[in-house]
Amino acid sequence: MARGAATTPALTEARRYEETVSHTLGERVFAEVFPDLANALAASDLHANKDGDGCYSRAYLDELREGALVLLYRLLFVLYAEDRALLPVRDARYQDYGLTALRDEIAGSASAKQKSPTTSAPKCSR
Repeated sequence: MARGAATTPALTEARRYEETVSHTLGERVFAEVFPDLANALAASDLHANKDGDGCYSRAYLDELREGALVLLYRLLFVLYAEDRALLPVRDARYQDYGLTALRDEIAGSASAKQKSPTTSAPKCSR
């Protein structure tokens, strides 16, 4: 559509919906995914900088936040690129490197766990 051209009500509504979905997804990622990611990184860091009380230092928390953000954005970038087939997702050689198969495996595992809470989630081979 040319710049300055009149927009239809449907296009306006579609743009509003896109903004709402984007905002909601962003809120969910930073409210749920980011804290879990940062906590997992901190828990697995054998060299975490803690003070005498066992609390993380401000410098460490700043570094952790930055590292978690970089990792999160890289993961989102790869998932976006795979969903748009900007990466060779249809090439069998890529299957062991892609995140889509791992994402689907995790989603299937979570779905099965919700349906049958007595079964444990399968261990990932990756």
